[in-house]
This record gives sequence, structure tokens and C-alpha cells, in this order.
Amino acid sequence: MLEDRIFEHILGVVRMQALQMEQAPKTYLAMDEEARRDLFLGTLNTHYEGRGAAEAFNVGGKTDILIRYEGKSLFIGECKFWQGAKSFTEAIDQLFGYASWRDTKLELIVFVREKGLSEIIAKAAEALAAHPQFVAWQDAAGETELRATVSWPGDARRHADLNVFFVHTPA
Repeated sequence: MLEDRIFEHILGVVRMQALQMEQAPKTYLAMDEEARRDLFLGTLNTHYEGRGAAEAFNVGGKTDILIRYEGKSLFIGECKFWQGAKSFTEAIDQLFGYASWRDTKLELIVFVREKGLSEIIAKAAEALAAHPQFVAWQDAAGETELRATVSWPGDARRHADLNVFFVHTPA
């Protein structure tokens, strides 16, 4: 299990990279999901000595960001463009498909190109709260994040932390 302090550090690194993207949205406007993911991965690898990998096979498929240490998954992240509440819910399900019962720290990075970020975050929060694995809200570190305790499909007693980042780079 990943120590909370390491998870919080990883989230802090992601948070700083997201802020950088938001402060220069035109720089990232033409980038697709993979290019944006690679920016996050590169930044994480400066802290975790190249242990992070992109499109890395884990459990049931290839996750966008995977940080391993001593053969164990420390952190699993998925990147998506916002395409509505339904695709957001599907991204959460996809993330579970890449994680095992032992993986308790999950992250979803949602790139938002549209205006009206507050409304989008509200729609995502509603979709997350309605998700079958949702257990409870946790305190998020920022207004462009959601944080929740989720349970594993088929094992309501096994919980994981899910942090969702919304990276706003409107046209």
C-alpha cells in the first residue's frame, strides 16, 4: 500500500504541472491526450527516478501513468478529455480495470477544453457520487479537484483513494 505522504507528494507534483498548463493554455491547445500525459509522466519521473511508465500494462490493460517500485504498483493514473458525465463514469470504470485489489491510490486527470469549468466539475461530482463504487467524499486540496473514497467492484469492504484533477485549457 502506498504511504499517504508519497501519494500526497505525487498529487502535489501533478497539481503543479496542471497549474503550469492552465497558466499557458495556448501552449497545450493542439496537444492530444498522449502528449499531455507525457508531460505529467516526465514531471513525475524527475521525482521518482524514471519509475513511471506510460501505456504500461497493469492487470486488465494499459494505464496512462503507472509508477512502480520494487515490483509493486505505487500509483495508477488515467488521462481523459472531458466529454460529458457518461464518459467520465466510463473513465472511472476503466481505471478500476487497470488496478488490482492491492492498488489503493488512483488518479484521473481530466483535460477540459470547454468554458464553464465550475459546471463541468459539478456534473462530474454528481456522476462520481452516483457511481456504484462511491463510498464518501474526502477533502480535496483545490477547487479544481475531487477526492473520494471508493470501494472495489465486488468487495465493498476494500477501499481506495481516488483523486480527480480537472486541467482547464480552454480554446
